[in-house]
Amino acid sequence: MSNLYEASHQWRNRPADERFENVVDMYNACKGYANSAKIAQQNWTDLCVQEVNDDVCLVGSGGNPAKMTHYAFSQLARTIGAPADYLRSLPTPLAVQAVTHGMAQKIEMSPRQLLLHKNGNMVIRCMVSELYDWVWNFKLIEHCKPLFDAGWVVPPARPAVSDPRARPATEADILPNQCDFGLSVKVGDMIAPAGLYASDHDMFMFLVDPNRSIDIGSRSLMRGIFIRNSEVGDCSLAFKFFCMDNVCGNHICWGVSNVHEISVKHMGENTLNRALDKLEITLKKYQDNAKEDEQTLANARKFVLGASKEDVIDAIVAYAKTHSLPLLSRKRVNEAYSTAEAFEHRYGNPRTLWGVVSGLTQNSQGDYADVRSDVDIQAGKLLAMAS
Repeated sequence: MSNLYEASHQWRNRPADERFENVVDMYNACKGYANSAKIAQQNWTDLCVQEVNDDVCLVGSGGNPAKMTHYAFSQLARTIGAPADYLRSLPTPLAVQAVTHGMAQKIEMSPRQLLLHKNGNMVIRCMVSELYDWVWNFKLIEHCKPLFDAGWVVPPARPAVSDPRARPATEADILPNQCDFGLSVKVGDMIAPAGLYASDHDMFMFLVDPNRSIDIGSRSLMRGIFIRNSEVGDCSLAFKFFCMDNVCGNHICWGVSNVHEISVKHMGENTLNRALDKLEITLKKYQDNAKEDEQTLANARKFVLGASKEDVIDAIVAYAKTHSLPLLSRKRVNEAYSTAEAFEHRYGNPRTLWGVVSGLTQNSQGDYADVRSDVDIQAGKLLAMAS
């Protein structure tokens, strides 16, 4: 089976001041960002840059220069078609000239929305098109309350950075059905805030549902979810649901299957409501249909796709073609079957639907992250063949 590393990447790279012990603290921090920010729409032709204290600052119709964050400057550079790293390497006066020239070549550009943050001096956090629909992180957290009410929790994690809040894990911190997994957090291990992250750039939450495990005979699967959002246009608003065997102390999710992602771009109107409508449907399925999920996975373990390897591959390729699963090519399915054969002791009969899906998700670990995620999602959709 595949592993998911998104949460572990967050665990490894976030500084201590972007890690939160609980969702209330995270909510308050995100609301603080929003309260100190404002959105200003500016015509492109009203914008210019100038040098202020050796910085390239953006000036709007009001005439007041504002420093740009690293990310906002990168957005401006992309808009004018210039490499941001190259512009940063130039002496400031020369960088101002280069950006000014680039902006002058884009006079037909639509109005820009600027996210301004007041922290002593005015800072521009991002520059996006007039079609961008803002979703504040604190608002998203508010609407995730049903998850916490239903018993979803943040799994414990070992310290990844120096953090004075680190402490020994207690029985209350330990997830059920994880004791036999050697990499999981045990009572007495040092743990620190992880799984809840937020900054003036983005947010990420990693939650698991320890109360509704899925019994598939030889073991139980636990449900997990990643929630991400950006207030500066860096990513879509997304919820990624999945099932997994285990989660370790550095938040790698092991033995992942049945991946399902809801992703809504910040474009148009009511981005948050569109995402929440999809979330509500998915939550109902995940929370109310545990038996149905168990039956689907049990069926997949018994569902023999064909009498031979070629029959199995033909069946999967034909289904993928008629159900718009373009990444499940004959070559990829053939390799997945070979993996299922090699790991028959774990996945069972390689001619079953469960065997092929398991082979697909295990092999996807060799792909880049974006392809790996898409392959896992498309492989999960194959489970409908056993319905």
